[in-house]
Amino acid sequence: MYQERTYRRYMGWDGAVYFEVQEKETDLWIALDAHSYDKYKGKVEDLALKETKKLRWELEEYIMGDEGFASSLVPYPVKENAPLSVRKMAEAAAAAEVGPMAAVAGLFSQHVGEVILKEVGCRKLIVENGGDIFLFSHEPVTLSVFAGKSPLSEKVGLRLDPQGKMGVCTSSGTVGHSLSFGLADAVVVVCRDAVLADAYATAMCNRVENKEDINKVLALARKSPGILGIVIVLDKYLGAWGDLELVSL
Repeated sequence: MYQERTYRRYMGWDGAVYFEVQEKETDLWIALDAHSYDKYKGKVEDLALKETKKLRWELEEYIMGDEGFASSLVPYPVKENAPLSVRKMAEAAAAAEVGPMAAVAGLFSQHVGEVILKEVGCRKLIVENGGDIFLFSHEPVTLSVFAGKSPLSEKVGLRLDPQGKMGVCTSSGTVGHSLSFGLADAVVVVCRDAVLADAYATAMCNRVENKEDINKVLALARKSPGILGIVIVLDKYLGAWGDLELVSL
C-alpha cells in the first residue's frame, strides 16, 4: 500500500533541483545541484528510472529462483551465481543479523545514486527511498529526523559532514508499512554505505521496545563494524552516539 511521504515537503536545499521516480513499490526522491542538473536536463530522470527498473527486474528474477531470499528474517546464504545486488544485501544482512530484504530500500538509494554520480558527476546529491538515504556532498548537510507522532519529530536535525559518500537510513516501529519488531518512532543509522545502514537500522530498531533499551542499543551500535553514528527516538526520549551533531530545528 502506498503511503504519502509528506516529510518530503521539507527536503532539499537552496539551489537544488529535485524530482521523483516511481516504479511499482519503489518511490525515490532525488535532489542534485542545479549546475549538474542543467547539463543533463531530462536525461537524469530517464537514467534514474532506467536503473530503478533494471534493479527491480534483477531482484525479482533472482527471487523467482530463490524464494527463501525474500522471506527470511535472518541472514540468508545466496546462490553462487547471485547478482552483485543480491550479494550486497546478503552481506549487509549478515553483518546486522537480519534478513536480506531489510536492506532493499538502501540498495535502491545506493545503486541509483552511484550511477547518477558516475554519469552526471554531481557536486551534491541525495537519493531518498522511504527514509533511506544515499548522500554525496563535500559540505556539511543537515537532515531532519522524521519520527511520526513523537513530539521530537522534525524538531531534531542531524548535522553531518560526509566528505563524499554516506548512507543515512531510518527504521521505525510506528511509522510506515515495513516489518519491525520494535517500538521506536525512529532509529537512524549512519554508515558509509546505504545498504549496510539500512540493514543496521532495522536490526537496531527491532531491539527498542522501551526507554531502557535506548542505552543498550547505543552500546551495541558502538561495537558494530561500519556504524558511524546512530540516533534513537522513542516518544519524548532520544539517544545518540557517534560522529554526528544534533541540532534544533
